[in-house]
Amino acid sequence: LFQAYISVDVGTSSVRVGIFSDAGDLLGYATEPVEIYRPAPMMFEQSSDGVWAAVCACVRSVLAKTGQKPAEVKAIGFAATCSLVVLDDNRQPLSTCGSHSHHNIIMWLDHRATEEARFINKTGHRLLQHVGGFLSPEMQPPKLLWLKKNRGTDWLKSAGYVLDLCDFLTLRATDCDSRSRCSVVCKWLYDSERDSWDESFWKTIGLSVLLEDGHRRIGSKILEIGDAVGTGLTQRAAAELGGLSPGTVVSTGILDAHAGGLGSILCKAPGLDDLPIHRRMALIAGTSSCHLALSRKKELVPGAWGPYLSVMVPALWLTESGQSASGLLLDYVLRRMGTLDEKSVSYSALDDVIKCLAGMAKEKGLSEIDRLTAEVHVWPDLHGNRSPLADPDLSGMLLGWRMYDSDDEWAVLYLATVQALAYGTRHIVENLRQHRIDAIYLAGGLRRNRLYVQAHADVLNVPVVLPACDESILQGVAVSSATAAGQFSTVSQAMDALCGQGEVVMPNPAVREYHDRKYNVFMELMQCQHNVRRIMTARKSANN
Repeated sequence: LFQAYISVDVGTSSVRVGIFSDAGDLLGYATEPVEIYRPAPMMFEQSSDGVWAAVCACVRSVLAKTGQKPAEVKAIGFAATCSLVVLDDNRQPLSTCGSHSHHNIIMWLDHRATEEARFINKTGHRLLQHVGGFLSPEMQPPKLLWLKKNRGTDWLKSAGYVLDLCDFLTLRATDCDSRSRCSVVCKWLYDSERDSWDESFWKTIGLSVLLEDGHRRIGSKILEIGDAVGTGLTQRAAAELGGLSPGTVVSTGILDAHAGGLGSILCKAPGLDDLPIHRRMALIAGTSSCHLALSRKKELVPGAWGPYLSVMVPALWLTESGQSASGLLLDYVLRRMGTLDEKSVSYSALDDVIKCLAGMAKEKGLSEIDRLTAEVHVWPDLHGNRSPLADPDLSGMLLGWRMYDSDDEWAVLYLATVQALAYGTRHIVENLRQHRIDAIYLAGGLRRNRLYVQAHADVLNVPVVLPACDESILQGVAVSSATAAGQFSTVSQAMDALCGQGEVVMPNPAVREYHDRKYNVFMELMQCQHNVRRIMTARKSANN
């Protein structure tokens, strides 16, 4: 009997849905936009009703495109950004800022809780060692503390459920209130070693209200990746999702980057099949970038998130780093060139940029386009540094700024920005001193960006593997769903069977020394920004 799996990925601005065969082949794909609301600077919100409606429309669309029979769908699974959803006791949206009743999602990139994150970090609680010593404002405890301060304790008590977006989706699909180990460990500081909530943490930061009723608001039923949720799809959800069968298996929700790791890090590649999983890094690069490294033992790394036990691959520790808004930054530069409209994506305009760079290199007698950036240097943290500095106050820097009034000059700036993101990845890898990284497995939208891919191979001097399936996040969800449905007995078996093949991009040795020098400049820019901050802080203190 033919079996199919539906994978749902709720990204920053769109929902993507794929149907996979039980052999791991992508049979069809559809996408729907999701609206983003910006009530104030640094605030980004969405509607859970809007997200669910987009999910349902997308599933119906992909079923229609493929002609897939709903009865052949064995399981469905969900991945999503690490956004915070708030519902009332009746599981209806509870507004997070009060202006619109249906705006009940604080998105992952929302930085309204920066001060709350600083407050939590100053407590020095032992759980902070699992986030490199510094909790990010993109995680859930700071956002919940912001809600208490700005909406009030009584309002927070009226919240029946506060949960990650991927867990909202499984709740909406099954009516089973469960949480994914992946989401609560990585974004809520659930103790993965003790397999419990540390009540002292929530009391210390002033959120003991969330501990009432047996942790009902934050979750008391924690499921592993590859587990089945409840008794499957409810009749209501099955009908909304295009007539799927009630009782269809629903697999545990997964954070989108971790699903990308599941779907890519074990893909087959010439010359690399024998490389142990703990010497590979999954780089999930889209709107933001997430760097995932696995190990067999617990290894604390300052400035990195984790290590977390069994949040991606069972029995392995995961150390996570990242770059916030990296893909958005590349789009931003292209928009300044006038190459993109508001709905375009960065790789769609690359051909013209690459042609421009190739022409400039030929005119200047340069053998590689890389060398066009010798006088242009970028620090890319326009949205703060997630790793390894864990500093939300860092900002972007540009050395070599001229009056950019031609496509050539903007193209060079774009290339310098791409290179800067690769230097940021090198900075992250060098910080993971306990990990030996011999290959990068690159998934997400930026895998289509040829400049980005080659820059990472060259700057890190390791091969970059591109999975044959463009949709590694969806493939990772299929891995979890196939396990939940019983096709495989373990997640690791499902990964090995379903991850598929990959293309290898090798580093260019001719530019290694050039990028070493550029990387040294990159690190000087970081030190310069720290020095400027110290000087200005000293002047401010003197005036006070």
